[in-house]
Amino acid sequence: MKSDANAARVRAPVHLALVLLVLAAGFSSCGERPLDQAAAGSATWLDLVDGNGTVRTRLFLPDRRFAHVYVHSINLGRVDEEFTVERNGFLHLETLRYDQMSSGMPSDTENGFSIEDGRFVLTISRSFRELPIRVSPVAGHGIQTAEGFLAFADIFDTGELVTLVAVPGKVRLHSDRGRASFRGEQ
Repeated sequence: MKSDANAARVRAPVHLALVLLVLAAGFSSCGERPLDQAAAGSATWLDLVDGNGTVRTRLFLPDRRFAHVYVHSINLGRVDEEFTVERNGFLHLETLRYDQMSSGMPSDTENGFSIEDGRFVLTISRSFRELPIRVSPVAGHGIQTAEGFLAFADIFDTGELVTLVAVPGKVRLHSDRGRASFRGEQ
């Protein structure tokens, strides 16, 4: 009887360890991580390239979507240019959202115009192989993804050229110098 009780005490921690191991394995596979998606060939990244052609950082796009966000220099309202990365790597501009009508803002209806949550929304359909942008001196200029917001001023100087280039199915930068996407995964 004593040996049965001792054996049960020895088995209990082993069983507990096995249960915890199974639970940990299950939780780790609940959501795909960027490297899992990249290995499967489904990851999409957005490279931010400087004027010399150097990739300064690579951002993970879990849903293949991002917004180029800036503050309009005249009306000082936020503008969101919403893109989806197409399978061929093109950047497809789908929607433009802005707070105020003013100089420099679109005045035609393109593919549709509405007001949502107090903002003007213009439906657009334009595709770009890459998108060259000059970094604005006005704060709030950067890229918004499902992972968070990255201000261009954190990586580039005011007025510097940054080119946005989609990179479907890539994993890692060979020239990376420790810069990381929002969660530190590349």
